[in-house]
Amino acid sequence: MKSLTVLRRELRPQGAVLPGCPTCPLFARCGGVQRQPQLFANTCFDRHCCGQPDGCQMVCRGNRRWERDLRDHGNLLFNDLPPLNQQGVELPSHVPLIDHRIADLGVLDLPVVALKTSQVFRLKGRRFAPVAEDAAGLRAFFRLAPGTRIVLRGTDKDPALKRYWQHRLRDRVPEQMARLGIDLVIGPNFSHPLDVVRTETLANRWRQLKCLEEMQAAGLSPVPHLSAVQPPDWVFWRSYLSERPGVRFVAVEFQTGNRDPRQGFRVIDQIAGIQDAIRRPLHLIAIGGGQYAARLSACLGGFSVLDSLAFMRAVKRRGFCNEAGRARWRLRWTEGLQPIDGLLHDNLRDYSAWIEEQARVGRCDRRISLN
Repeated sequence: MKSLTVLRRELRPQGAVLPGCPTCPLFARCGGVQRQPQLFANTCFDRHCCGQPDGCQMVCRGNRRWERDLRDHGNLLFNDLPPLNQQGVELPSHVPLIDHRIADLGVLDLPVVALKTSQVFRLKGRRFAPVAEDAAGLRAFFRLAPGTRIVLRGTDKDPALKRYWQHRLRDRVPEQMARLGIDLVIGPNFSHPLDVVRTETLANRWRQLKCLEEMQAAGLSPVPHLSAVQPPDWVFWRSYLSERPGVRFVAVEFQTGNRDPRQGFRVIDQIAGIQDAIRRPLHLIAIGGGQYAARLSACLGGFSVLDSLAFMRAVKRRGFCNEAGRARWRLRWTEGLQPIDGLLHDNLRDYSAWIEEQARVGRCDRRISLN
């Protein structure tokens, strides 16, 4: 069996669409798939359709529910999407993610933090409800100062995303979010795997955009996650952002496939290209993108790294060390059940300072290249 690394490399864009893509009836919506060609694989359906129409759970033309699934996902067309507008918010270069609640933690007096939707909303019996009823209660629950601004991170693993999708309308989840005093909500990143039929990817994009529409209707300020695995995906996002001048913040996750520097650099270059094409600055929220801080600063200018490193390392009794410009985490001994408050504050301060240092390096490199 091939390793995941080799498989990803084969499924990444190869420079030319598969031979059968231009004649596929869905080509105009999809844009084609660029993958390493294989014998008897002229389209994504030849390679990835399971051939089991009764048990298939994907949005696929080989599925017996194909016509219904197509209607349920807007016929996989994206030409009637509503406008999207975001409120004016200033974010620092590092937005710490408080991964979960710690009951005995002292109050964190921070200007802005991020929380996960899956930690703020939980199933209570059959109801999907927040852990608090209002803005003050949410901050008290996570041991935050009353004035702390909050970014809600909707990106997550598939089970949490499916839970949100399943309950969002019945339990009026966007309306409940709007009562919690949240500045920005990063929309869900429904999976865009490389080894599925393209129609499943387009359906997941439609779900993402539908969630943003529902959040905005509830009075929230949603942030699109730029999920992209093929060149036509970036073409779509360029068109989408060009037609929506009210969007300044966008998000991309750098914790899985984009963790590889070769792929991560390509993604940053794509976003820089979009920024140039639409002729206005974007502010990228780079989820788990601390390793790219200098590159983000050099290519984009406006960015914020959103991650839980400072928090989770403190939980594991590890402190931040800046070793010749490289981030390192060293074990810090504590006595028994000694609280982590001091270590957490040190990590947040020092790691944020390191991110800003990397940003300055990137800005310097950018000025040199422009001159």
